[in-house]
Amino acid sequence: MAPEEDWAWLKRLTSRAKSWVTSSRVPCRPDLTPPEMLGIALAELERLSRIAVLTAQEHRLTRDSLLVALLLACPVRLRNLTMPEVDRHLVRLGPEWHLGFEPDETKTGQALHLIVPTALTPFLKTYLARAEGPAHGGGDDLRQRHGHERATLRHCA
Repeated sequence: MAPEEDWAWLKRLTSRAKSWVTSSRVPCRPDLTPPEMLGIALAELERLSRIAVLTAQEHRLTRDSLLVALLLACPVRLRNLTMPEVDRHLVRLGPEWHLGFEPDETKTGQALHLIVPTALTPFLKTYLARAEGPAHGGGDDLRQRHGHERATLRHCA
């Protein structure tokens, strides 16, 4: 594209433009340990659970906080984190919730089965009740709303 030209003016311009922009990212604290991050996620879930009627933004924040807590408690690959279907991958067995994937759904080709910590149970139940509808005690049926036979956590917003 004209490598012999002097492009220093463009570098100065882009550097100046970058200095005008503020980052939309929340600064992260690299000194936080996973248990501390889990504590923060649980505190946020606790705060959000006390709100009677959530706005769309609060509902997304609840979902995101729940996914962060779930990822910290049950480490899985991104693909598996975005695919759990309620009553298929995320299943309630008695008082416990289980997160499981078949061998053809994992990168390693090995089945994965994790028990969701009981600290997440009330938030998971509340979230699904608010998001999913009659099957879990909430309002409209998420599966009908999104045209899916099964609902995934990413559709619950």
